[in-house]
Amino acid sequence: MTAQTPIFGGDTQPLPGFSNPGHDSQRVFRSVLEAMSHPGRVVDFDDLPEPPLPLYPSSAAICLGLADFETPLWIDDAIAASAQTVNHLKFHCACPITTVPGAARIALHADSLSCADLARFCRGTDVRPEISTTVIVQVESFEEGRGKRLDGPGIDGARRLSVGGVPERFWSSLRENNAQFPRGVDVILCVRSAIVCLPRTTRVED
Repeated sequence: MTAQTPIFGGDTQPLPGFSNPGHDSQRVFRSVLEAMSHPGRVVDFDDLPEPPLPLYPSSAAICLGLADFETPLWIDDAIAASAQTVNHLKFHCACPITTVPGAARIALHADSLSCADLARFCRGTDVRPEISTTVIVQVESFEEGRGKRLDGPGIDGARRLSVGGVPERFWSSLRENNAQFPRGVDVILCVRSAIVCLPRTTRVED
């Protein structure tokens, strides 16, 4: 981390992050890559540090592993309301916090009901689709084998995924996102110790 260490007080003190930042960041990156390569497949996260509420260990670890001083991070109101959580992310990631959704490289939703409108985030361009936002959403649950039908690259035939706690508008927003390919955001769904990825290439049907 290159940013100066801020002075914290009281309950704004950040909790411990990765015990071995280099090794743990690579482990998180590999897990996210595996999940992105196999959309709709549940990938477990183990031995993660406990972050301040309302973050999950999985969502916090993704931020610690992928964000840095060049990665503007957008956070929803549930996270922004906690000074300790904001300081935790700033301290361990050294990332700037942006209030402009379209300026974010990573967006973090602790409240799954706030994730319905994916179009407000950067979808990249036809020439540079890689500059789009990665959207992380904490959800109540997910389960393979039932729910929405998924197909596309990385899925052998089709896969079913049920997700608890997201509004129906989220699924229609994903369909609209897929229609913008090669532009579009990539979505990472998180429960406490596992993730599922839904990249822009994934088609969603009922």
